[in-house]
Formats: sequence, C-alpha cells, structure tokens
Amino acid sequence: MSIVNSNTMSLDEHVKKINLARDKVQAGIFEMALSITEAVTQLGGKQIELAQRLGMSKGTISKWISIGSNSVIMSMQKKAPSSFDSLYQLSSLDNQYSKYYGEEEVKRSLYSSLKIKKLLTYQIEMI
Repeated sequence: MSIVNSNTMSLDEHVKKINLARDKVQAGIFEMALSITEAVTQLGGKQIELAQRLGMSKGTISKWISIGSNSVIMSMQKKAPSSFDSLYQLSSLDNQYSKYYGEEEVKRSLYSSLKIKKLLTYQIEMI
C-alpha cells in the first residue's frame, strides 16, 4: 500500500506557482526602481547617501535610477524583460538612441523591439 503525500503538487500547480513568483519578481524590480528614483528626486539628489544606507554601490543605484526614470520602459512593464540587467541595458540603449534620434522615434522602436521579443519567446516555447 502506498501513501500519497498530501503536500505533493501537480506539474500544473508547480508551473502556476513559479509563474506567480516570476510575476512578483518583475513587479518588485519595477517597484524598487521607481521607489529609488522617487527617493533620489524627493531627497534632492542624495544618491550617494541613499546608496550607502541601502548597501549599494554608486553604480548599482545609478542603474536602478536609469530604469526607474525611463518612461518608455516603465510604461511597458508587462512587456519588458524581468531581468535587472536586461532592463538596465534597455534603458542605456534607450538613452543613447534618444540622444541620436529623438524621444518619439525611441518609443516606437523600443515598443516594436519588445513586441518582437515577445513573439520570438512565444515561438521558442512552442518548439
């Protein structure tokens, strides 16, 4: 006679739980970026002091601010990657592109890139 562990979850339940955790991580990244950006703005630019109090380097807090102050990325949270590094790279690319082409062109291009990434991700998952 075998005993079934009542704490055992099905594959579908595990997938659902993991997806919820991933969504929380993504939401947390955006919330942290926005909170840090708002703090620096409201505290009159006390970026170094805030970094020290949060246990971050100056470079790390600058990356958070770059993400949090990027209106294009912050407006596309559901479509953006959930990786801190990827978000920072997108914000850097957006800033460089913006300086060269202008703000409106950046919004169109970044939005198109995120739509293409989502499509490619979906196609890879289907294989």
